[in-house]
Amino acid sequence: MGWFASWMLNPWMLAVGGLAMASPIIIHLLNRRRFKIVDWAAMRFLLDADKKNRKRVRIENLILLLLRCLAMLLLGLMISRPFLSSSFNQVFGTSVQVERVIILDDSMSQQVVGQDNTTLFENSVARLRDLISQLAIDDKIEFLTLYLTSRPERPLLTNEPLTPETLSSITQTLEGLRCSDQRAYYRETLQEVLRYTSGTRSDVSRSVMVLSDMREIDWMTPEILATDSAPNKLVNQIAEQVSQLAVVDVGSDEIANLAIVDFRPQELLVANTIINFAVTVANYSNRSAENVQVRFREGDNQPQTEVIPRIEANSSETISFRHLFKYERDFFEEFDARDELDASRLNYRMHAEIVRDGVNIDVLAADSSRVYAARVLRGIPILVVDGDPSPIPERSESYFLERVGVEGTGLLIDVVTATELTTVSLSKYKVIFLCNVDETSEDRILSLEQWTSEGGGLVFMPGSVVRANRFNESFFRNGQGLSPLKLLYDDGDPLMNSWVNFDIREPNHAAFRVAQERDVNLSGVEIFGFWVADVDPEQLGKIVSVPMRLTNEGGTPAMAEKSVGKGKVVSFAIPADGDWGMWPAHPTYVCVMWDLVNYLVGAEELGGNIIVGNAISHTIDLSRYDIRVSLIDPFEEKTENSAVAFDETEESKRSVLYQVSFDEMPHRGFYDLVLNRRTGGSDHVLFGVNPDPHEGDLRRLDMTRLASDFFSGKVRLMTGDQLFGQIDSRSASAIWPTVLLLLAGVLGLEQFLGWFFGRRRA
Repeated sequence: MGWFASWMLNPWMLAVGGLAMASPIIIHLLNRRRFKIVDWAAMRFLLDADKKNRKRVRIENLILLLLRCLAMLLLGLMISRPFLSSSFNQVFGTSVQVERVIILDDSMSQQVVGQDNTTLFENSVARLRDLISQLAIDDKIEFLTLYLTSRPERPLLTNEPLTPETLSSITQTLEGLRCSDQRAYYRETLQEVLRYTSGTRSDVSRSVMVLSDMREIDWMTPEILATDSAPNKLVNQIAEQVSQLAVVDVGSDEIANLAIVDFRPQELLVANTIINFAVTVANYSNRSAENVQVRFREGDNQPQTEVIPRIEANSSETISFRHLFKYERDFFEEFDARDELDASRLNYRMHAEIVRDGVNIDVLAADSSRVYAARVLRGIPILVVDGDPSPIPERSESYFLERVGVEGTGLLIDVVTATELTTVSLSKYKVIFLCNVDETSEDRILSLEQWTSEGGGLVFMPGSVVRANRFNESFFRNGQGLSPLKLLYDDGDPLMNSWVNFDIREPNHAAFRVAQERDVNLSGVEIFGFWVADVDPEQLGKIVSVPMRLTNEGGTPAMAEKSVGKGKVVSFAIPADGDWGMWPAHPTYVCVMWDLVNYLVGAEELGGNIIVGNAISHTIDLSRYDIRVSLIDPFEEKTENSAVAFDETEESKRSVLYQVSFDEMPHRGFYDLVLNRRTGGSDHVLFGVNPDPHEGDLRRLDMTRLASDFFSGKVRLMTGDQLFGQIDSRSASAIWPTVLLLLAGVLGLEQFLGWFFGRRRA
């Protein structure tokens, strides 16, 4: 049957059709044997008449017999799905260019190791290489376009001719592929293929093949199916405009897997303090996992190991590790964290991994470990802008805030005036307090907005010298500015005969953590003066929240919070001095301010850990660093890029704060951002890149129970082992539709002639 297979998909069906072709003859012969010849007197006259018509009747019967045999042969030929050879097409001028468009799943789930100790991705590449080798040695030149699901925006190969001359370079490209740590971007890839194939010409026939491990999370989650761009819908659309489309299942039936899906600290990372790290392990399996060992270590130091006794099927458990980032500064080391922010950051490489020895339900090693880029602070640089300096300590805006930064807290507080704010370098600080400040230059407002959006924590504490209209014009800006509060007017009892109190609306807010734990009476603090203020009602509950109000009529916000990019802004309705109330001298003040600083800084610190596929970006202060920045990846390869302005506005271009970005990171691990100081030397910012936590969910589609409308009838489903059936498919010159028309014509002609001959004989 080898030569049959060279020009049809199902050669055995043609053999069946050939046998069926003999059925009319056999039926005719059997019918002849059923009758016994008996001579009788009148038969002589009939025989004389028959002699006159016998030749014509035999010819008519032979025509009908041949038509019936031909119908059976065409039926078998049609089912065998034939195509014309390239030489035949070339001779008769019907050659059509054939292009193979292949989508290869190179996501992290393809790193599952099979029984032959090779990964699914390696098996897919091997099958694809064999397929291309077979196509390249054929006498017809075909073309190859190859997409990877990790890089849907650009194909790896585009309309590359498959010839013996190009086979070597294409094979080298395939063998050089490395399975990524990203998820499979099926929707994006299929959308690109849909756009690519929508321009199909009459002289080009495209055959599309999707090599996938058919995971449910990629194809059939409710969120995916609810969209118009669901992968199966895109596949069906592509099938309508190409000659042939096949979905090839290259996955594994072994799906039991354990994965670390989260790894992070529970407190602000400050040196010489004990930090709790939480590690969450998910069991993507239909059976429970017993005695799962988790290893935790910092760098190459001695690891800690803890055991999770049991993780139920399709659930997760969290375990904690305690770690001390010990830092001892040399007595002769000259260091001021307020002058060198990045030098004050200590980079630690933290690892958490599942001990896989003896674990029999963990088929994917790539998600059994996770990293965390711990940016540990030697101190927390804070800028306090005092808009109303006073020689009397209790009336100074900075006096009580400086008391928060006592020895052992790690807070490094600088105090400047409102005038000095316009020249100070913002990037040196993690939190900025604007106390009794109602305006600054436009350039400085822009710098504050950029600094906050990149993770800074900004706090407004307006007092008696603030003018409401100037504050609102500078910082509220009809809800588009930094401040979540719009100041209306100041209120209260200057004689301190009456007061209001705090009304805590979000007792679980991070700023009230210590106050709540120590059960100090924050609600009993007496406030004699305050700003009546309001928030933008359209932003409330979205990017603005009010964790605390006052007990005055109308319940003015005492503390409002607003998200600005990666950072946060907090506005109080009272000042930082003791002019308007007893709070700065109350024990709860230190607790709330300390928790607030931890909360604002902690949000920025988590920004160094990203998901594979996302870009790395960082804000650069051009007054301190060169515009050229280097990035060293987990394989010690260096990439350089230049920082650019945040946008094209003149204000942004004049700012000293620029942003450097690097394209999406394809691999997990640590990335080291190197900043070159203008004064010499360099600073380092560490990033930790981890896979999508859902990549470890290997549950697959049930190919035998797919809904009939999931894939259309034009989509062919096949396994990886059936891939070679696709090699010999010449969809460009398939002739089974023509055979079908011929079959219909033959059957119609047979019926007409049978009626016509019978009518004439009658």
